[in-house]
This record gives sequence, C-alpha cells and structure tokens, in this order.
Amino acid sequence: MITLNMRLTAKRGREDDLLRAVRDRWMAAMSRQPGFVRGALLKPYSGPAASTVGLPEKEFTFEVVSFWETEADRAAWAASKIHAEVIAGVNDAVEPDAGKESALFTVEYDWGEK
Repeated sequence: MITLNMRLTAKRGREDDLLRAVRDRWMAAMSRQPGFVRGALLKPYSGPAASTVGLPEKEFTFEVVSFWETEADRAAWAASKIHAEVIAGVNDAVEPDAGKESALFTVEYDWGEK
C-alpha cells in the first residue's frame, strides 16, 4: 500500500472554495477509483490551539492523504480525465507556485482498520 500526502495552501479568501473542491469533488471522485483504499482531509492546528500543545503554526491550509493499494493505481487515477477535471477546481483555489506540496510514501505498517 502507498499513500500520497498533499499539502494545499488556499489563496487569500478562498479557503471555503478549496474545502469544497477537495471534499465535494476531488475526494468524491477519487474514492470511486480502482485501488483506492481510503482518504482523509486534515486541517492543521493554528493560533492558540497550536501553541497550547507546543506546535508551530503551519503555513498550509489542508493536507489531503490518500491511501492506494499500489502506486500503479494512484498513477492511473492521476492520469485520468476525471482527475484533470476535479484537480482544476483545486488548482483554481490554491496559491500559485507554492500552493501545492506533495510526498509519496510506502506504508510499512498500518495499525488502523482491521
């Protein structure tokens, strides 16, 4: 299993647009793809909530984590027409250049769902 983590930074005043683009379109379409296992939309702690637990504030708005059976499954999704359509809405709401940051991981161990 692999996971793709994408950190997204919304354009000023576009956080709600980015949330809807990810939650309502991207995640909905991605969850129907072959090899998709699960996904999560994360929002970092910020302001007093972050400092209360001793964490620095993060510069990004959301992190999208998707789990896939194989990298080939994820790559097929990324190359699909529907991916291009839904990611356009995401790209419209993120900061140009520095608004998207991604990392791909192999899942060495998963202690979640049984």
